[in-house]
Amino acid sequence: MPDRILTLIKATKLRIGYFLILMLGGFWISPLWSVFLAVWLGISLFWTYTKQDQVLSVFEKKVYNFSLYFYPILGTLIKVYIYLDKFPGTYFWVNRFEHTLWAMALVVLLLPFWKWLWVGLKADKILKQVQDDTVVSVQDDTGEIQSDKSEVAVAAIKDRHGKKTAQLLALFMIVVGVICLFGNMVEFVEYGFRVLGHLDYKYALYYPDTIYDMMSNVVGATLGFLVVIFAFGKMEKDVKIQTEIT
Repeated sequence: MPDRILTLIKATKLRIGYFLILMLGGFWISPLWSVFLAVWLGISLFWTYTKQDQVLSVFEKKVYNFSLYFYPILGTLIKVYIYLDKFPGTYFWVNRFEHTLWAMALVVLLLPFWKWLWVGLKADKILKQVQDDTVVSVQDDTGEIQSDKSEVAVAAIKDRHGKKTAQLLALFMIVVGVICLFGNMVEFVEYGFRVLGHLDYKYALYYPDTIYDMMSNVVGATLGFLVVIFAFGKMEKDVKIQTEIT
């Protein structure tokens, strides 16, 4: 175990250094932001340690890396912008954008988990079966079409499409549920910081920003879900093209 951890650190030293710089730079803005960046790094190291990031396709890996490296620095810049408050009156919309972006980026960061879940739901196999199925009208010696066989084939394809829709809906609900769970945990942490900051507990409890953040979680999770499904679709399309070539 220690050898694997040491190997992991050596293999990801540039990534760790990148995040340490962001954490040190963001600490003067908010210690909570530095903790968040540490958790972000920890999730990525977990995927690398368990080799779950290796199951991603080339395109999926690009999307994953974009979220892993680009969001933390963009989020840090947004935090700096809010902290400096050079343009009063813009906080509300900037904060909404930052929170929505956070939820969306977190969905993509958890891409290896969604990939595992997607395969577990066997949606990829059903997609392949639908693509391979063809409706063939069988003719007898008199040239009459035996429509009963083609109707059975159509019904089978419709059934598979229905299953795929159900699995997409299930994955969507899981994605939104997980992100909202993380988002609510963040709200509880922020509430704790407000109480520790000696704010009136009633104000901390009914802090008006909370409800907007919760709505941003749903919007960001939905956008992230669409990115994930697009990445899965791109992977399946590439696999189909490769199969046709070979």
